[in-house]
Amino acid sequence: MKINDQATLDIAATVRDVVEGKVKKEGKKYPHDMFHPETGEKKVAKDEAEHKALADKGYTHDKPKNESPEEPRPEGEKKFKALHKVKSSGEKDMDGTVVKESKPELSEEEKYKEFFAKALKKFGAESPADLDKEKRKEFFNYVDKNYKSKDEDVQEDVRDMKNFKDRNRKGFEARAFIEVKKGNTSNKFDDDFGFTKDEMVYIDKLISKIKKMHVSSFDGGSSAPASLEFYGDKSSLDKFAKDRKVQQIAKKYKSKVEVFLNK
Repeated sequence: MKINDQATLDIAATVRDVVEGKVKKEGKKYPHDMFHPETGEKKVAKDEAEHKALADKGYTHDKPKNESPEEPRPEGEKKFKALHKVKSSGEKDMDGTVVKESKPELSEEEKYKEFFAKALKKFGAESPADLDKEKRKEFFNYVDKNYKSKDEDVQEDVRDMKNFKDRNRKGFEARAFIEVKKGNTSNKFDDDFGFTKDEMVYIDKLISKIKKMHVSSFDGGSSAPASLEFYGDKSSLDKFAKDRKVQQIAKKYKSKVEVFLNK
């Protein structure tokens, strides 16, 4: 029997192709996703031309497992982690410098205590009381000279105060004094006798804030004066004298701030 109808002929041809391994695969539908095998980046192929262009760049239809949008995959991942690794102390950075351990910022008081302890060690003592009078004086001079506070405006002595105007007394309405009546020695020129640098820093800043007054002179050693003299407007001097911290400083030295009108 001879088969001539087209449907039968098409079925026969398909069977022949299957037998001979010539079955054609179904074409890809567009658009569809393609993925980079290393980075996991996704691109959309809208037509055959874009599909071919992406394939030439290595893109495939297989989506990488455990894809992470933050980190690249295989080789890229290795480089990414190497660039973003937190270095430990002692390790070398990319530019060859050795990474130093990061320490928390110390307070001004902690910095001073640390410096003070190192100075004691330098002088071979555990406390200033372990030193004789001359060595103790030398020790405190060393600390005053070498420790610099972050906010310390008075670098050396009273003459470095911003508001120190040496012997400038003429033409001002009033004057005031603070005198040290308590110290480690009766010698006013002893460096341990008078106002501390921190006290002078406070006084200097307060004068800058109040204005229209200044330090005109001092008595004793310039690094720790035994008294301070002020000139300026009476209202400014009165305000200075009423400042609580200034009163505490005066009380510490068994003194008080006295304001006088100039005649």
